[in-house]
Amino acid sequence: MLNRCYLFAMFVFASAASFCLSASSLPEQVDSLTEQWLRIERQTRELENDWRQTEPTLKQRIALLQAEKAQLSEILSQSKQTGTDVEEKREALLAQQNTLEAEQYALEQTLAPLYSVLNSIYPTLPELIQQRWDSESEVLTSDATSSQQLQVALAQLSSLQTFNSAITVHESIMKTPDNKMVMMKQLYLGSQYAWFSNSDGQYQGWGSSLSGQWQWTFSASKDGQLDDILTAISIYEKQHQPDYVTLPLDLNRAEL
Repeated sequence: MLNRCYLFAMFVFASAASFCLSASSLPEQVDSLTEQWLRIERQTRELENDWRQTEPTLKQRIALLQAEKAQLSEILSQSKQTGTDVEEKREALLAQQNTLEAEQYALEQTLAPLYSVLNSIYPTLPELIQQRWDSESEVLTSDATSSQQLQVALAQLSSLQTFNSAITVHESIMKTPDNKMVMMKQLYLGSQYAWFSNSDGQYQGWGSSLSGQWQWTFSASKDGQLDDILTAISIYEKQHQPDYVTLPLDLNRAEL
């Protein structure tokens, strides 16, 4: 309002100055100035009306832009945090991979001597244990991993330990010195010593590891100790009352 009054005063001053210059044109100048002032006043009101109508929309738009800016800032912050988390996980995975590779190398260095020992033991074992080891080895393929090889080796050692900690009776067909195939019952005391006999005691003998090989030995003649083989087998099968039996064993020669 003060600006409009100021403009009006300027117009009046201009009119007075013009009056001094030319009294004859004063009415026309006053009318022209008044018309200009009214036009400016009208334009001012229109601008004020436009502003009142536009102001809420602009304020709302500003608020939306500020909200969008805040949301984008949050997304950027989360992206940076996510990037940091991903980098940390990547470094952790790399460290884990390095550890696994080191363990894999150590395992490979251990497997070679372990299998060397197993291969040297294999011929000294009875056929029964050899068959179990062969069955466990069948799961291995040409591209078996070190872990799979280790599992098989441990399974073989476990089966050997179980066999060594028990007495086992097994039936098997054996070739006799007179070239007959006869069903025998074999009594194992672990994997180092065994005795065998057919049902009537005609064929009897023992088994042990000699010169790095498992060997079965048939008795050339019967004696009291060999007669006890059938008794020991019967006791194990609970077909005979528990009793003391004597089986041939010579520890000095490491054979039966």
